[in-house]
Amino acid sequence: MRRIPQSKSTSSTLRPCVFACLLCASLLFLVLKLWRMNPWVPLDYDSDALATLAVVKAIAQHHLPFLNPNLAAPFGANWLDFPINTTVDYIVLWALTLLSRQPGLLVNLFWLGATVFTAGTAAFALLRLNARPWIATCLGAVYALQPFAFYRGITHLNLVFYVVPLLAAGAVELASGRLAAGSVPPGSRIVRHLRLVPAYVWLACLLQGFSYVYNSFFGCFVWLVAAFAAFLVRRDRRELASGFAVVAALAAFTFVNLSPSLVHVARAGENPGLMYKNAAESEVYALKLRQLFTPIPNHPFPPLHWVERSIRIVHFPGDTENASSRLGTTASLGLLFLLGSALVLCLRTSAAQAPTNGVVGACAMLALACILLATQGGFGALFNTFVANDIRAYNRIVVFVVFFALAGLAQPLSRAWDRWTAAGRSPAAAVALLLCLTVFAAYDQAGATRFLEYQDRTARYASNEALVHSIESTLGPNASVFQLPFTDFPLDFPHLQMNVYDQARPYIHSRTSGWSWGAMGERDGQWNKQTSALPAQAMVRRLCYAGFSGLWVDLGGYDPMQSPEKDLTALLGAPRLRSPDGRIAFYDLRPFQSTLAADSPAVRGSEIAAARTPLFVDYTGGFYPLEQSAAESWRWCGKQGDIRFRNGLDRPRSVTLTMMIRTADVQPHPFLATLDGRLNRFMASASGVVFHETFTVAPRAEVRLTLASEGSAVETAPSDFRTSLYFQVVDPKVVANPE
Repeated sequence: MRRIPQSKSTSSTLRPCVFACLLCASLLFLVLKLWRMNPWVPLDYDSDALATLAVVKAIAQHHLPFLNPNLAAPFGANWLDFPINTTVDYIVLWALTLLSRQPGLLVNLFWLGATVFTAGTAAFALLRLNARPWIATCLGAVYALQPFAFYRGITHLNLVFYVVPLLAAGAVELASGRLAAGSVPPGSRIVRHLRLVPAYVWLACLLQGFSYVYNSFFGCFVWLVAAFAAFLVRRDRRELASGFAVVAALAAFTFVNLSPSLVHVARAGENPGLMYKNAAESEVYALKLRQLFTPIPNHPFPPLHWVERSIRIVHFPGDTENASSRLGTTASLGLLFLLGSALVLCLRTSAAQAPTNGVVGACAMLALACILLATQGGFGALFNTFVANDIRAYNRIVVFVVFFALAGLAQPLSRAWDRWTAAGRSPAAAVALLLCLTVFAAYDQAGATRFLEYQDRTARYASNEALVHSIESTLGPNASVFQLPFTDFPLDFPHLQMNVYDQARPYIHSRTSGWSWGAMGERDGQWNKQTSALPAQAMVRRLCYAGFSGLWVDLGGYDPMQSPEKDLTALLGAPRLRSPDGRIAFYDLRPFQSTLAADSPAVRGSEIAAARTPLFVDYTGGFYPLEQSAAESWRWCGKQGDIRFRNGLDRPRSVTLTMMIRTADVQPHPFLATLDGRLNRFMASASGVVFHETFTVAPRAEVRLTLASEGSAVETAPSDFRTSLYFQVVDPKVVANPE
């Protein structure tokens, strides 16, 4: 049996890929109206896109984003706790910094380039599956412009998917028998197995392994499914071994890519602030069939706009980021074709009798496998329950589903092309029809509404840049600025007028300044959080001794009755600078620094020690991760939980803890609080009780506060992974100073 020939020459393979890239670039120019765009202003300048811009800014400044001395002042940011490693993307972004170091331009170039390149890799993958060149060209552009590309876009730059078509096409070739349809190559058994796998698949393993872990995980899944399916159908051990080899390679490259974070966590321990994932969230962010077939919002075609609006106003429960997992009309037709083909194949006595077996059957099988893994109540929920819960947003597998749908659709389209040309009809008419359908698909899929607000986004970008540059001109180079209110990273939450990651804006526009935002979770961020909770005078003194020269206050993050502006103005005078909308107030701390010269050496030494050494507060035992609303933050706890206070100073430390303890029951319940050997009994209910204690932590020692409820557990929802909730600790504030 001879291998299925790949008769296409290099030029005939390269030409459709280049055409697909050019077609995709042209369509991006049209749907995004790029002639209106200021290239230095990012296409997305809100919420999660700000964290992306901060990462790109770090690459421009320091070549890698993990260790950044310009963030999380005064100690510098260490983001190794948060495995956002996408080494291939970082290398490309670093190369782009040779052209410019402006983060807005860099993210625009990268995302637009990655989207265009995706069209080329998709066209190549479709050619591997015997799609005709013009069909591969057009469907490659359709794949690159799928709704997911716009929904995630620059907001999550790590979710670009230019390698996915190569991994998906290789899995289809394995499942359909195309890889083993030839004589056994020479060499040892291992070499023979490895030589069954095309070179492009090994390249895809390398590129994807050093990219974002989600698509690596999904790639391993589809290759495992393809390998087992191929072995069960044809009993060819070579196919099984080849599939395992690809999975092993992809897993190995992914492990190496994540190794800096893995080594850091092994040395420093797991950050409690990042222990927020649980198995139940695989249902929250799962794939939904309804959303796959729903048109994009603000659809330009009125009938599809009506369909989307009719579905939206029903207000189906549980819609989260999985709303971004939409196929578009073209891929929806492709998936329906695959589902229909799968049903037809089930009615046949033998797969060999099916005229549409091979590529179509493999695509149908793999698409169904992806849906069964990722849908609500699917196998992904079981994987997260019994294996690991790090992969929770299963809806992101949609990029594989779209490829299988388009690859399956390419087969009947290719047969129709052959019949058209065999009948002596002009190929030009068929090409014109394909191009028209591709243009429709682009407008049908491109959820570009938020990208098109060029004027407003440019004005906000220019205003923030002018304010930050004025601050830097006032303070001089390499100054440090503390930011209020404190916000966590990466678990930020909207709060009043503040959206997530709003505190990243000044760093994005700065040149040499250091900023306090960006401290990681409950490890590096504890000093910043404790300092922000101090009274105004104590906070300013600590900031001055820690080397800060300025104070950035986002008043949008405060209720007007709780704003620190009055106290700060009384202490420091009127703000030195304000944003045009009045939301940002900047205070110059240098005049106050001069008043500290009157402090005695003993006082200065004590203050400097406190300013450079945080008091670490750890929530252990029965405490669950931090939760937050616009009004407050809280932690649920089981029947008993411990709060540990660790003093890193060589002298005793006085600590004042204030928080509210609250249950879900209106009836009061007894509580026991054990602090440093002292026992305290009190009652708490749903209305809450204020817990206030002042105590001393010895040098280089810790004090443990144990809270225990004598009441009953709160009844939780069936989907809640927390089965024993007894009480909350609400808005804990810790004030610590050397004695």
